[in-house]
Amino acid sequence: MRQQAIWKLSMGRGDFDDILDVLDYLRQGLVIAHKNTRKLAFVQESQGDLFVHPDRDGDYFYLCHSNRTAAHPRRGIVLLGQFTGPPIPVRHHKWTDTDGWMGRPFRWVKTAISSKKLHRDHRKQWTPRNNSTFVEVPTKDADLFESLILEPYFGLTFTELKLHRYT
Repeated sequence: MRQQAIWKLSMGRGDFDDILDVLDYLRQGLVIAHKNTRKLAFVQESQGDLFVHPDRDGDYFYLCHSNRTAAHPRRGIVLLGQFTGPPIPVRHHKWTDTDGWMGRPFRWVKTAISSKKLHRDHRKQWTPRNNSTFVEVPTKDADLFESLILEPYFGLTFTELKLHRYT
C-alpha cells in the first residue's frame, strides 16, 4: 500500500482574491486548482498534473490562502484536510465554463488554530511564503514541517496523524 503524503495547497490571491471566494468551494466540499498550473524548478511534473493525479486519494494537505499581511488580515493557513476522491471539473467563479479548473473532494480534518503570519525566513516551496500552488512536503523536511506548520497551526504531530512516512 502506498504511504500517504502531505501537500501544500494554495488557493491564493489572483484567482481567489478574498477568503470568501475560497469558502464557497469549501462549503461544497471541494478544494480546487487549475490542471495547467505551471511546473516548479527541479520537479518533473507540473503542479496541475500532481493535483489531478489519481494517487492523491487519502493524502493530506494543508490549505492556505496566500500569506497573512497587515493589508490582508484574512489570508493565511486555513485548514488541514484529506483528499477523499478523484478530481472533477469545476467552474471557477470568475469564468463561464470549467476552463481547466479541477476540484477534489476532501475530508476536513482540522481548522487552523492560529491566524498568525508565518514570519520565519523559510522559502521552501511547501511554505505559505512561496509562490506555489500544489507541492508535496518531502520526507527530508518532515521535522521542519512539523515544527513550522503542523504543530503551531494545527496542534498536531505526524504521529498523531498516523503519517508513518514522516515519522
